[in-house]
Amino acid sequence: LKSLGHMNTEALSAQQISHEARLNPDSEAAKSLRYFWRLIAQFTGDMAICFAASGGVTLAGGVLPKIQSFIDPHSFRRIFMAKPPMQSFLEKLPIRMIVDDSAALSGLVSIATTPDRFTIDYSKRLWVDASP
Repeated sequence: LKSLGHMNTEALSAQQISHEARLNPDSEAAKSLRYFWRLIAQFTGDMAICFAASGGVTLAGGVLPKIQSFIDPHSFRRIFMAKPPMQSFLEKLPIRMIVDDSAALSGLVSIATTPDRFTIDYSKRLWVDASP
């Protein structure tokens, strides 16, 4: 086992990590958030290939919008595309991130108020009464 030396090994919450990272951009917390973005880039590239995401990739919800200041866009893109031999497919894909907390609610309101604007075929959907 490698000694952790002076490192603090107590478990921190996501909020504590984000707070510490914002206070000190050179802290282990900030390094962790930057590493987390690298993992997200790698995973996102994998999923784009698995699902043949020809329309691009959208990151949404969770903690990502809250820690977007720790992303290095060039590094993210490079890691996202580092999938030989799929680079040519991945380099064409746009990557977006939804940062509006109410985006899902706004979308549901739009569907509810103007369902004819959407491509959902309501006549073929099966709605089940879940009441007891």
